[in-house]
Amino acid sequence: MILRKIIILLIAIIPFFLFQGCSETPTDAGAELLDRDKINVTSFDTSVDSAGISASYFKRTINLGASQRLLLGKKGNVEAGMLLKFNFLLPDTLSSQINNDSITVISSWVRMVQLYRYGADTDPLDLNVYNVTSGWTTGGFNSDSTLTYDNINQSTGYTVDDTTIINLQPQFVLSWLEAAADTAIPTDNGIYIKPADNSAKVLGYYAFGSAESFVPSLNVVLGKMNGDVDTVVYFPFADVSFVKGELPAVSVENIVVQGGLEVQSRLKFDLSSIPENVIVNKAEVVLTKDMDETLLGDNISNSIIGYFIIDTLNLDSLNRSVILNPSDSTYRGEVTLFVQEWIREKNRNSGLLLAASGRFNGVDLYVFKGPDAAHAERPRLIITYTVKQ
Repeated sequence: MILRKIIILLIAIIPFFLFQGCSETPTDAGAELLDRDKINVTSFDTSVDSAGISASYFKRTINLGASQRLLLGKKGNVEAGMLLKFNFLLPDTLSSQINNDSITVISSWVRMVQLYRYGADTDPLDLNVYNVTSGWTTGGFNSDSTLTYDNINQSTGYTVDDTTIINLQPQFVLSWLEAAADTAIPTDNGIYIKPADNSAKVLGYYAFGSAESFVPSLNVVLGKMNGDVDTVVYFPFADVSFVKGELPAVSVENIVVQGGLEVQSRLKFDLSSIPENVIVNKAEVVLTKDMDETLLGDNISNSIIGYFIIDTLNLDSLNRSVILNPSDSTYRGEVTLFVQEWIREKNRNSGLLLAASGRFNGVDLYVFKGPDAAHAERPRLIITYTVKQ
């Protein structure tokens, strides 16, 4: 009986001590422990907080041989030309007729299908076609390469539309067939299609490797001694476009990114005011577009690539990259991992290298407000981070 009373008493007392131990107000020792581990969420915004921003832009040469497009035209600071070399696979009977001078070229034309335009549709594009006298390859030619050609226009007329047709001198095309039929004749180096000075737009055409209905073609109408007429079609085995020009003229406070030429910008934020022992929850870079000076074509990859620069003295020392996508009048991209590393190792903050994502397929001009622009329009870096107090 006594044992039973003791058990009942313990059952009544134990909950009292449990509730006392679970009080909402911690003891002094518990409160001190929580204070030591308390986490603060802090925001850093270069549009509000004082932070140095530096930027510059410059021109670099790129090879467009791997591009899916051939660029042709002239507008603003850029001039795009193209090289084409056709593959003449002649059957023995045709080779024999060519060698016996029993074949004539009645007419011939190059056909190209358009898929890109930089400039207004009504802007002019005039062109000339020249015989190339220097060797070249698709993978080895760019705007810095040596190009020689006969300064005689081999075009007899052209129409520039969704499908561009360029008529060629028949005798000029016959010389190509003769070179293909007779190994003693030097191999031709193709043609250089060059925009005339009064051109005011740049067009992009399907390049070699596209579907047969889109790839550039050389159409040749042959006349034979017996009066027969045949039309044969030849396709390129090598093609490349290249873009020449100077840096674009923009407002002094702006920075520039442009494809084809190409123009890149370097952008760096001073993060020395942020403690090193922080965890970056999220970081976003925001660029404000100059609506008046930016000029984009159609059918483009409308975004900017931001590369993590490893070495300030070597801008080819690129590592990871992020995409900055358009949002109204801005381009935005998350750079959380980049910022975490810039803060943790301040000597590795060499900034971002900005390039056009479609730089191999167009000459689109992106102009952004730089560090010297109005405060609200400057490049912006927004960081949310946590730090122990």
